[in-house]
Amino acid sequence: MALLLIPQESLEPPLAALLDPSIRRETADRVNRAIMERQSRRVIAGIRNLVKMRCWAENTARDSGVPLPDNIDIGLHGDDSDSLSNSLTHSENGRHFDNGTHHENGHEPMITT
Repeated sequence: MALLLIPQESLEPPLAALLDPSIRRETADRVNRAIMERQSRRVIAGIRNLVKMRCWAENTARDSGVPLPDNIDIGLHGDDSDSLSNSLTHSENGRHFDNGTHHENGHEPMITT
């Protein structure tokens, strides 16, 4: 990127065309599109790696004799955790029930004021 401080009238026609706002917008759009595509590829690659790691972890646990349900919910359906509750007991899945409340991760929620 450069800042040109030369009067547009004194520029050669090919250089003067570079100052045209439509060309600058088109170039910015191309650069932004390329950046977004690259970031999107990184996100997709990261998701694929997470899926592979989860598959490896489940297979390793099963090979080691750890009792796992055939289907483990990954939480894509929001707060619907009934499938996990049905497949594991409350002590196995780390939930704590205190005074009628339940905490998915086994810890009290952090309260800030």
